[in-house]
Formats: sequence, structure tokens, C-alpha cells
Amino acid sequence: MKKKGSNAKPVATSSGLHKLTQITGILLMTAGGILLASLVSHTPGSAYDPDIGTTYPPDDPDNWAGHIGTLIAWRLLFLVGHGAYPLALIVLACGWCVFRGADLRNWVFKTLAALFLIALYCGVSEVAWDRPDPTAFRYGGAVGMRLALELLRPNLGLVGSYLACGALAVVALILVTNIRFDTLLDAAADAAARVGEGAAGIWARRKAEGEKRKADLTPQPPSPKGKGEQAGLSPLPAGEGSGEGSSRLTPDRETRPEEADAPERPSVRLPKRPSRVESPEEDKPVERVLRDASPASGAVYAVPSVDLLADPPDGGNEVNREALVASARKLESSLISFGIEGKVLQVTPGPVITIFEVEPPPGVKVNRIVSLSDDLALAMKARSIRIQAPIPGKSAVGIEIPNDESSVVYLKEIVGGAEFQKSPSRLLLALGKTVFGDPYCADLGKMPHLLIAGATGAGKSVCINVLISSLLFKATPDEVRLIMIDPKMLELSSYNDVPHLLAPVVTDPKKASDALRWTVGEMESRYQRLARVGVRNIGDFNLRVKGLLVRGRTDENGEVPRPLPYIVVLIDELADLMMTAPADVEDSLCRLAQMARAVGIHLVVATQRPSVNVITGVIKANFPARIAFQVASKIDSRTILDTIGAEKLLGRGDMLYLPAGQPEPVRIHGAYISPEETERIVAAIQAQGAPFSTVELTPKAEETAFDERERDPLYEEALRLVITHQQASASLLQRRLKVGYSRAGRLIDELEMTGIIGPFDGSKARQVLVDEAYLGEMYGKAEEK
Repeated sequence: MKKKGSNAKPVATSSGLHKLTQITGILLMTAGGILLASLVSHTPGSAYDPDIGTTYPPDDPDNWAGHIGTLIAWRLLFLVGHGAYPLALIVLACGWCVFRGADLRNWVFKTLAALFLIALYCGVSEVAWDRPDPTAFRYGGAVGMRLALELLRPNLGLVGSYLACGALAVVALILVTNIRFDTLLDAAADAAARVGEGAAGIWARRKAEGEKRKADLTPQPPSPKGKGEQAGLSPLPAGEGSGEGSSRLTPDRETRPEEADAPERPSVRLPKRPSRVESPEEDKPVERVLRDASPASGAVYAVPSVDLLADPPDGGNEVNREALVASARKLESSLISFGIEGKVLQVTPGPVITIFEVEPPPGVKVNRIVSLSDDLALAMKARSIRIQAPIPGKSAVGIEIPNDESSVVYLKEIVGGAEFQKSPSRLLLALGKTVFGDPYCADLGKMPHLLIAGATGAGKSVCINVLISSLLFKATPDEVRLIMIDPKMLELSSYNDVPHLLAPVVTDPKKASDALRWTVGEMESRYQRLARVGVRNIGDFNLRVKGLLVRGRTDENGEVPRPLPYIVVLIDELADLMMTAPADVEDSLCRLAQMARAVGIHLVVATQRPSVNVITGVIKANFPARIAFQVASKIDSRTILDTIGAEKLLGRGDMLYLPAGQPEPVRIHGAYISPEETERIVAAIQAQGAPFSTVELTPKAEETAFDERERDPLYEEALRLVITHQQASASLLQRRLKVGYSRAGRLIDELEMTGIIGPFDGSKARQVLVDEAYLGEMYGKAEEK
């Protein structure tokens, strides 16, 4: 009970203080209301008594506050003149602030500044009057008369008094209202400039109309050209021929102020409007679309038509120039409120975001602007703001603010563009559009491997479908083959019957490690073939093979050579594979990432868990090209990109793409492809019936068989040791056989290949598959031999 009473005492004290402030506020507001009512209804008139140095108010029955109101109004007007009216308003404002519980220390300071401003008004209003009668004051009251006749006029004169009082009034206004007068001056200058431009435009337009009327009234001789000129129109002056882009405007249109060439701050860079997307059949030669899919069989394969994709809507979001300029002004005022006098140099609207290029003042650190991203998002009413500080090649900071209405980037806009159609690369990927609205494509052959990560629902699966569709639009099955690993069994199943696949989509995580091991074996086999031919990469090898085909020659084995296709391995969810067999998957991925580029094998790995136990340091070091979608935290962003920024993305395909060899990521709005479009593309490819076979993505028996000629001399001793102890580990072999870790690991691998022990199973110990009876059988067979 004692503790409860001690806790209740501060609550009671706080409640009592709150009641006291409310009562005080009500009393102050009542007093201010009485003051204002008495002043508004006061009837001027009084008699001066020189014996006692004061006046007596006349009876005023019309005063709203009665006799007391008459006395108060007469006394206030006698003291401060017209300054009594703002004084009553100050009392009202103080009462309201006390009632609302505002910070009294701040308001006391502002109240004193306001009283000082009233005193300045009283003094200035009496300075100009030079009366012989010192009591004949009008506007400033007794206070103004004393200030004017005893302080200002004798010491500063008329002009000096006005200048000094004006400067002090500006200082008092700044203290009372927090108004930035430099901003007001800039706004006034801009308004004056606009008025001047409008007046000049009106004058020029009227002058041009007068000249036109004068020219119409003047008779014109017949022109020898006749057809080229019309009556009433003068010919183009020299240098304004009808060349390219030399359209002439009428004078009234030419001199409109809104279309004048005068520079406007900030400048607005309008995005390019997307042109109509044509199908490749309309503007490409037939041999580009129809290529030999299999030189051996003579089959012809046609890449899918761009017309299978959905058309973007006509028009789109129109750019409102006035709204962009208003947003730029609002951004400048928001920065000023945080103590940074930045200036917006250029505004660039994009399909999803708008970039404001802000030039910070000298001496302002870039990190100070970056730290204001959340505060600026609140001030601009934006979902999130990403700040690029600084913009490469410019002395400006890029502030990326989401649009109120975002546009969808359709895949047809990218695939049907000139950059995608004219590129000779068969591994070109259509990623989307930049923040400026320009199509963006990337060559997988130059990456050479791609890591994709992002939260669920951020657009990762759509991006993978866009990448696959880009390869299908660009290459034949003889040029690019695909290996798809989809542990989720949903995303990539629609591509099962595409002839580009080397094997059906792998959905079992345990078989995925076999598929990666097969790819490693294929990589080594290709290196051997390149070494026999004497070339360094797959491009040179295919050129050599095509030369042999043209000349009708065979290879060293007497067989007809065939070009090697590129192989793209797509893994939709790396986290499931890392949970099943982390060591095998990581080793295979690292070997492929380090060596597979030269032989035309490329990896595209995606995961929705951007954590360090999934995207390990070894994997990330071998994937220089990365795509980050929206993530939950800065830590996840650093895990993917080694920098922050992905946590500020908007989702729905908004990504940061880090090209290989570049320090800063590029923001891209990912292209969108619907499931219906994917089905149409797959159906169009299947309708051709390309006769391509698949392979079994498992290591061959002869490749995995153990060669007894390469058996370690300590193999039999290790075999007896493992069977006797029914335990298999590298540390056991190290201790008992006194060998190093590498040799002990090789012995463990040999025991696994011969079926003595089971495979690696995470943190669990390997299972010994045989007992001591196996030793007796083995030695019995050896004695019989």
C-alpha cells in the first residue's frame, strides 16, 4: 500500500498542474477578449488636464465592456496608441498557448519580441510629426512620443530613425515568426521576373500584331514563286531554310512567355516516349529469325515473335511540369528547415521514381544529407526516399522520390527495342528500365555469373522468368542450353518441354548436387576439348568448328564437329540446396564460378534468404554481378551488394543491379511478364517440334568408379580402423595414422567411393555401412587369389 501511495502522488501533482495551466489559459483568453472588445467599440474623445499630467475618459455608454472597458481602452490608447490592438491579440495568443500546454519558455521569448515590435511601431509612427505641442500625439501614444522626441529624433534624425527601426523590426519579426527573409526575397524576385516576362511577352505580341496588320494593309507585289508563298506572309529570312528541323512558328506563338527560351530553375528533363514496338519479322532479315538449329539434322528453328508479348498501354502517365517544379520547391524548403540550403538543379521523372539533383552549399558533408532520408520522406509524404550521394560525375546529390502513380515496365518495350534486337550476343538479358526511362540490357557472357536476392514478393520470380524469356527470344536450342533447378517445384515447371533444356527441371534438392557435379564434369570435358584444338575460349572453338564445316572437313576422330552451346544453370532457391548439402553445393558453385566462363557455362543463382549462411563469402566473391530486390534491413543489403540501399526500394520489381567491376549499383525498374505471356512463348516454341534430346544429369558410373591403381597406400589400414571403431572421420584418421588433414580427407573420399561409409550428412558423423564380417570376406577372397 505504501508503494501504491508513493506512485499515485506524482500523478496527482501532474493532474493538478494541468488543471492550473488550463484555468490560467482560460483567464488570459478572457482578458484578451475583453481588451479586444473594449478597443473595437471605443469612441475616441478625452480632456487633457495639465495640472496632473493625464486625461479623464468621457462616459461611453456604447462600449461593449462598459465603464471598465472604456477606462481600459482609453488608458491603452493613451499609452501606446494604435499598438493597443496587437497588444490585445498577444494576450489572446498567450492564453491559447497556456491552455494548450505549449512550451512557455519559447513563447515568453516570442512575446517579449512582439512587445518590442509594438514599441518600435509606436516610436516610428511619432517620428515624422514635428509638433510644438508635445502632448498632441495620435498614433504612437505616450510611449511613441517619448521614444520619438527624446531618443530617436534627437540622436538619429528622421532618415536614421526609419532605418534603425526598420532593421530592428525585421529582427523582431524573425524572432517572432521564424520567417526566412531570404526565401521571401527569392520568391519576390521570381514573381517580379515572371511579371516582367509576361509584360514583355504582351508587349512583343502586340507589337507583332501591329506589324502584321500594317503588312496586311500594305499592297504586296505579285511574287514570282507564287506557289511557295501565300499573300500576307513574308518569306523566311536568310539562314532559316526549310532544312531538317526548321519549322517556323507564328509570331504570337513564338513570343508566348510560357514557351520562351529563358532558363527555368529547376530544369525538368522529360523522359523519352516509348516508340511503337515492331516485331522482328517487320524490320529484320529472315536469316536473323530463322537460323539453323541443328547443323547435323538441317532443322530450322524460329525464335519466338515479339508479338506474343502484351503491348504497353497507350499514353501512360503524363508528366506534369508544374507539379514537378512545385515538388522541387517543397524539397528545397524541407532541406532549409533542416539547416541545408540546397538548390535543385534538375528534375528527371521516370516510370516509378523521380530524381531531384540537389546541389548542396559549400561546407555541407554528404553524410549529413544521407542521414535525412527518413525525415525527407516524412516531409515529402513519400513511402521511402533513396539518396545517391554524390551522383557520379556531378557535384550534386540525387534524391529519388517515388511517383504518386507508377508505371509498369512491359517486357515488350525492352525486347522489341533496338538495343536488344541489334545485339549479336546470344546471352543478352532484358532487365528493365533505368530511372530515366531508358531500356537496360546486360550481357550474361560478360558478367559472367549473376546472383539474385531479395525478400518474398519483391519481384525475384518475375525477374527469373524475364531472364529465361530473354534467352528464348535471343537464342536457338543449338546455341544456348538451360539447366533449371527449382526446389520449390512451382516457378520453372512451365518450361519442362522447352527444347532448350538439357534435362527436365530438377526439383529434388538431393539431385541438384548431382546436377551441379555433372556440370563440373562437363566443364572439365570442355576444357580438354579446347586444349586439344588449341583455343582459349568457347568463341574461338566455335569459329574453328564452323570453319571446318564450311570446308567439309572432320575432326581428328573422323567425326563431323559441332559447335558447343552455351550452358546457363538457373537455381531458383539456393537456401534449400545449402540446407541439404551445403559443402557439395558450395564447392560445385565455386568451381563453376571460377572456371566455367571460358567454356561457356554461366550461373544464375537466386535466393530469398540473403543471409551469410546462404550467401557465403566464398560464393559472393565469385559472383561479381548481383541484383538486389527490396530487403528488410541494411544488413541484408550489405550481404548482397556490400552497401546499403536495397532496404529503400519499393518492391514490385524495383532493383539495384551491381555490374561486374563497377563500384556503385544501378537502379532499375524490372520488366514484367505475366504467366499468360510465358505460356504463349512456350507454346510457340513447342509448336515447332524441335527434335532435341536431353541428358541424364548424374555423374556416369565410370566417372565415379574408384580406380584401384590410384588407391592410397594407407587405404587398407584406414579401412580396418574405420570398421573396427564403427566411426569414420578425418580427425580419427589423422590421430591414428599420423597423417595430415588433406590426406585424411582423401582417404575418407576413397572409403565413400568404395561403399564403406555413407555420404556427408551435415554435422552428423558419417555412417559406416559394413561390419567386421566384411573384413573376413575381403581377406578370404585375397587368400583365394
